[in-house]
Amino acid sequence: MKKIFSLLFVLFAGMTVFAQNARITVDDVQIEAGKQSLLTIFVKNASKYRAVDMYVELPEGFTFVYDEVEKHYAHVDDDLLTKLSGFTDRLYSDILLRVAINNNSAFAKDEGFLAKIAITCSADMPAGEYEGVVKSIVFNEDRNGIFSPYYHDDVPFTIIVGPETPAEEYDITIGGTRVNNLNKGDVLGDGVFTFNPSTNMLIVKGDYSGEKAAVNSSIDNLYISFTRNSTLESSVETVITLTGTTTMTSNSGVKVTLKKSGENKASGIYHHGAGKYFVISNMDLTVCGNNKFGIVSAATANDQSYLNINHSNIDVSASSVVLGDFRTLALASCYLTAPAGASIQNGSVVDAYGSQIAGQRVVISTEQSLVISVEDITRLIDEYLTPNSSMTLGDITDLIDRYLEQ
Repeated sequence: MKKIFSLLFVLFAGMTVFAQNARITVDDVQIEAGKQSLLTIFVKNASKYRAVDMYVELPEGFTFVYDEVEKHYAHVDDDLLTKLSGFTDRLYSDILLRVAINNNSAFAKDEGFLAKIAITCSADMPAGEYEGVVKSIVFNEDRNGIFSPYYHDDVPFTIIVGPETPAEEYDITIGGTRVNNLNKGDVLGDGVFTFNPSTNMLIVKGDYSGEKAAVNSSIDNLYISFTRNSTLESSVETVITLTGTTTMTSNSGVKVTLKKSGENKASGIYHHGAGKYFVISNMDLTVCGNNKFGIVSAATANDQSYLNINHSNIDVSASSVVLGDFRTLALASCYLTAPAGASIQNGSVVDAYGSQIAGQRVVISTEQSLVISVEDITRLIDEYLTPNSSMTLGDITDLIDRYLEQ
């Protein structure tokens, strides 16, 4: 007899939601006979529905461990459960677990729902592959509060019984955890990092805070995509370290912050590798905190990479080199707007004297406007007071006027 496990995802919505596919994915499971393992189910577009009823059919000899259920973004709402209970009970009588979820920010951004359920099998279960399936019904509600069911396509998955095989590891770590074929769907178990080895795409949809680097990769042709507002913070190591050609981008309107806390020793982003490229495209990126370096490459020429920044707004601060040490640094559809008088030379942002900008903010903007700070005015006054300075009092008053006009 197959065991049936049900998850009911109930979402608040202020309007009628129209029918569309739920895009349910299920990871294959590796399990040793007589032991437990986790079945991971992800529902994308969950916010498009008033409810999703999911039934997991396990092969003969497998059972669920009902006290081992991990739910992300879950919030029980008894009123909605009561409203739906009569309707769903008439469709299926064997409802073993029901979870109601509010329409929080994760759903508003179409992030979906993640559940991990422990399963087990008997100690004498023969080694081999067994097939399970997820059956689903999505519920839509009309303007009169009437629910209508729509059947989703079955989603099969495989349970592999036998000694645990060594994981296939990839050349990328997240928060100190090596990404492999078993954890790639949810690297840290919090729904934030997902890696696709077939496309070398790392999807980031949330925050990270820890001692280790948020991302440390030597994968060539890596693609990092931020799909929601994210803050990545490291208290010890550089926040992001990359040694292969990498493109980093984000969805429209998404803001990304890289923050170094703890001792002032590491960087926001460190990208290096002879002949390698680092592309920042269509991002709203802030690099801040207790950085010694902001966005930098190697100090030695034979390990320097190329940096291209395309149509991005970037605000970087650091106590030492802020943005530099690349073999070349090129901007496209964006402009260096701060500090005043800065320019790009030899792969670095430098001041009027050709020295790398240090201890100041470097701002790159898609708008060609000058961002002037009090620090810029103070620096110009100091230069004016320097013997044999070419600065004039008129230069200072002009800068003050433009500062007041901002």
